[in-house]
Amino acid sequence: MTPDGLVLPFVVEVDEVLGCAADAGLSIVDALCVTPSGWASYLDHEPRLRSLVELDPVSVHARDVSGDQRAGAALPVVDLARKERVGRALRDIDALIDGAGEKTLPAGDPQVLASLLLLGDIPALFESVLDAPDDLPATTVAALLWCLDRPLFRDVALAQWGTDLAGGLRTLDAQFAFAETGAAIPDDIGDLFLGQGPRPDLDRLQRALSVVRAAAAAAPRSSRPAPLTAAAWLSWALGRSSHSAHYLELVRDIDAGYGLAEILDTMMRSAVLPEWAFRNAST
Repeated sequence: MTPDGLVLPFVVEVDEVLGCAADAGLSIVDALCVTPSGWASYLDHEPRLRSLVELDPVSVHARDVSGDQRAGAALPVVDLARKERVGRALRDIDALIDGAGEKTLPAGDPQVLASLLLLGDIPALFESVLDAPDDLPATTVAALLWCLDRPLFRDVALAQWGTDLAGGLRTLDAQFAFAETGAAIPDDIGDLFLGQGPRPDLDRLQRALSVVRAAAAAAPRSSRPAPLTAAAWLSWALGRSSHSAHYLELVRDIDAGYGLAEILDTMMRSAVLPEWAFRNAST
């Protein structure tokens, strides 16, 4: 106490922290100073010491705190039969489109035809998987893996999941223009990958994350880096840097020189979280 009233300790430092939080778009609920003799709020113009019995403490002993920041990052369990179906469908797509191997495909094979139909409109495929992320047919998972393993389409998927179908179509046009003429990718598309610009729909990102986690779990080992790297970016975009680091570690275990994983690792080391992670939901 002073003749002019109660002066809280570290008031200048706390005011600086609150100012930085406000500048970042965070909503400040309160800032309390608690001592054995009472508590006061830094937000009060004339703080006064209140009794501790006025506080409504939350008992941490009533909650399970045994987990850590990587809880929930483990890939879902997929049975061997489903893995074999996905792997077989992916091999069929490669054989038919890329000419990989010497396998002769049965005429009118419905599974192969289903995959080819999906690949006829790739942005529509990326949009459709969000409708039932936990219950995708093996042919759909295979078609998605084929796309994610190709940088041009993988970038479209991430941009589309971070925006909407129109954003995916626009990114696809930009990717083709870059590949054909070297035209620059629009700044706002690049900003999205860097965690800048408008805040994405978090539910949309979460559904996309469920899709690529399930795809990685069902994929042949050699095809896992692409969906795992997509999972790393989506986790980072959701503000889960520890989960993102976990998926990048899984990629390194398979392919230590996987290009996009190295880029993401460098980016995430320089920007702990995207800018929108520090804004409230209305901005």
